[in-house]
Amino acid sequence: MACDASRPLAWARVADKIRAGRGPRRSTIAVGVFALAVHVVYWHAGGRHYVPVSDAAQYRELALNVAHGRGLTTQFMHLPLHPTAFRPPLWPLLLGVVWRVTGPSLGAGQLLNVLLGVATAMLAEHYVRSIGGRVAGLGAGALIALYPPLLVNDVTILSDTLALLLMLAVFIEVDSGRWIRAGLWTGLLVLTKPSAQALVVVVGVWLIGTAGWRAAARTMLTALIVMAPWLARNWLELGSPVVVTSNGFNLAAMYSPPARASGHFVDPVFDPRFRQVQALEGDEVQWDHALASEAVKFIESHPSQVLAVVRHNVAAMSEVSKKLGSQADRLDHRNPKLQRHTRVLFWLVSALGLAGLLCHWRDRRVQLAALVSVSLTVASVLVVAPPRLRGPFDALCCLGAGLLAGRLVGALHRRTPLRTLARFERPALEAEQAQPAA
Repeated sequence: MACDASRPLAWARVADKIRAGRGPRRSTIAVGVFALAVHVVYWHAGGRHYVPVSDAAQYRELALNVAHGRGLTTQFMHLPLHPTAFRPPLWPLLLGVVWRVTGPSLGAGQLLNVLLGVATAMLAEHYVRSIGGRVAGLGAGALIALYPPLLVNDVTILSDTLALLLMLAVFIEVDSGRWIRAGLWTGLLVLTKPSAQALVVVVGVWLIGTAGWRAAARTMLTALIVMAPWLARNWLELGSPVVVTSNGFNLAAMYSPPARASGHFVDPVFDPRFRQVQALEGDEVQWDHALASEAVKFIESHPSQVLAVVRHNVAAMSEVSKKLGSQADRLDHRNPKLQRHTRVLFWLVSALGLAGLLCHWRDRRVQLAALVSVSLTVASVLVVAPPRLRGPFDALCCLGAGLLAGRLVGALHRRTPLRTLARFERPALEAEQAQPAA
């Protein structure tokens, strides 16, 4: 009988576990449906007449060459078609594979980024829910779907949306202790975002201090294995196992006599003041090294330029000036008008997000998210920092704002029963006190 009596209880526990498992999945799906609706509406309103220029035009050229079987080749710098490592490979490869199937349709490329944006919101919900609960996850996922600085990236053919998705995947796998998968996503992130070149070391050092050297070794080794084919390709095609060949370009664009004289970004490819180095453009690696060497020499002789660049980039990224980021937003098709009208929202979300992160600062998952996001943002601030490269920081603040919402709702729920109980008990207590003593 005792055994029979225990069976309903056991089945009840199993049912509770199943319902508990279904709840989070429903919330993740709900965030995905909401994010898809938001993206489709915005795409219809502001992305139908999209024309890629600047960085997006280069990604388009690379993806078209991949789709046509020519590999990662370009005519950049007005040279004959040649292999290149100027851009990280993962996004143009993915876009090229899609275009191989659909044809070179901008709409297909935009749809790909929309789906990646939806997946990013769903991963954000999943990750934040594991830290702060269901309300926190819903808040973070919905905010990432709605937040204009992130939403506007998702209807372009730029690589930033894919980078955010991979960043969240790294967080989730590290949280789960799946070190091989964490290394896989880390390596792919390095092959997607130029500012992520030091990320393998950053994640590895953090894991040594939190999970031990074995976890760090597995993660770092897997990331290097993922990157190895790209490094080998560049060694064979370009003569050096480099990750990218744009570091010198970015450094010289901000740390050079022409950049100091102009007071802003200069283009070493077309600016005639770089004529001597432009003679090396036929050898992409040598050209990159020459620009980087000149920039390092300039920094050594003019260290104050670093502070000037950082101050300029922080002002552009923090929306302090209406003019600094507008030109870059126009080139990136990030709807400068919408960005101007939502500047207050950026400051509000940033403040709430940082407050939420501080409330959960002892949680190692929050520490990892902050470390990775800040390291990616700082790498951009030190060199070239158009507003769209603020994406990791924006995503981090959305996660923090979700955590803050979950904390506030939880505190409200904890206080409400006490207030309700006090409201019902107070009349009874007053009536009892009003009765005369026997």
